[in-house]
Amino acid sequence: AARKMGGFGHFLRAAALLNIGCMAFVIVALLRKTTPSGLNALFTSTDTLVSIELSLVSVVFSAALVLLIGTPVAYYLAKTQNRTIHVLSNFIYLPMVFPPAVTGLALLSAFGRNSFVGRQLELFNFMLPFSFAGVVLVQVFVSLPFFIQIVSNGFMTVDNSIDEAARLYGADERQLLTQIYIPMARPAIYSGIIMSMLRAAGEFGATIMFAGNLAGKTQTVTTRIYSLFQQDISQAAALAAVQLFVFILPLFILRLQFNAQERYV
Repeated sequence: AARKMGGFGHFLRAAALLNIGCMAFVIVALLRKTTPSGLNALFTSTDTLVSIELSLVSVVFSAALVLLIGTPVAYYLAKTQNRTIHVLSNFIYLPMVFPPAVTGLALLSAFGRNSFVGRQLELFNFMLPFSFAGVVLVQVFVSLPFFIQIVSNGFMTVDNSIDEAARLYGADERQLLTQIYIPMARPAIYSGIIMSMLRAAGEFGATIMFAGNLAGKTQTVTTRIYSLFQQDISQAAALAAVQLFVFILPLFILRLQFNAQERYV
């Protein structure tokens, strides 16, 4: 097939290799900044260890919420024929293109102390900005659209004849979702969860605006890297490498595996 494409096939191959080479160059450049002394200082720092723990816990919480909220929404969007709903559903995907500063400002406007919601929460002595709950809220806000889009597309691949046969035997919407659509779109759901976790783990701008960068309270790995960069670039590079190999690459590899399974099923 590549020989039939001739010169254009060679161009495609060169473009792919160039892209891979650029990615490898960037990663190697980061790793070269990582030193043994930086790693040692990193893992003897309580603030850094707490930021890793907080990132892990917040990403798990946000992924669980994304799964609970996003699955029924994705199912509804995949099945509805209502044109108005399809037009309005574009608002769901806006966080995918929002600049981080806009996202942070929007969340502060909606949930800050001077907002309607913020004043109601304050009556119960609860505040979202500059809290762990605020970190989770930001992560859900920015990652939910990715999950909905991926899972909705997965639900659309389910054969309509299976849906119609199940309805003929009396299945309701809840049974269709839980017993047919979720099992059949499982690779898409796994991929959506992993993609949302990747997005949540890498969130920075909106988090630092809405939840702050309070060590031991709202400081995630990403915002900790920002703080370390201002003090010691070797520690910042070391923590960036840790985030890459502990958070990003394993999730990314899992996503590729699920995509491969979905392709060959």
